Amino acid sequence: DFGKKFEDIVYPRWNAGRDYRHEEPKIESMLKVLFDGSKGLKNYKSIQSKIDVVCGGSRLLGYLDMLHEDNSITDLKTSNRLWDTRKISETQQHIAYPFGAMKMGFIPEVFPVIFRYLIVTTDSVAKVQIIELKITKKDFEEYEKSFYERITKIKLEIFPPKKTYECSWCPYR
Repeated sequence: DFGKKFEDIVYPRWNAGRDYRHEEPKIESMLKVLFDGSKGLKNYKSIQSKIDVVCGGSRLLGYLDMLHEDNSITDLKTSNRLWDTRKISETQQHIAYPFGAMKMGFIPEVFPVIFRYLIVTTDSVAKVQIIELKITKKDFEEYEKSFYERITKIKLEIFPPKKTYECSWCPYR
């Protein structure tokens, strides 16, 4: 919820003067460090573009925070601390979002795809961290395969392979 609130404050100000003044000191500190520490991220062609693609018999949903003119993607995160490699490995968002963006035609199928996490800490004296990753075609292929495997596993766990009278109206029949 806090991340969404922060995004709702950041995006209208991103190219409109980058006014960092805010009544909440924590948010003001975060805005100031974000606007001062990420000057190179201003050339974007869209903010908060919706991804909604069919994948693995399911749907991949989300929002690209920033899609840049060079077809790179930036995702804004708020965190209580700077990220390390373990934190990055816990998420596949850096592959899922470019994958969805390609499927929707937002970016061309050109590799590597550049994905940035833009992390702003929620400390009283906020810090900004930019982590840039290069996503390869092999990364996409592995992600798509694992996505299909996860969806199949979930469907089998939710809908065990036995027929009952409910099967006639179930969308997974």
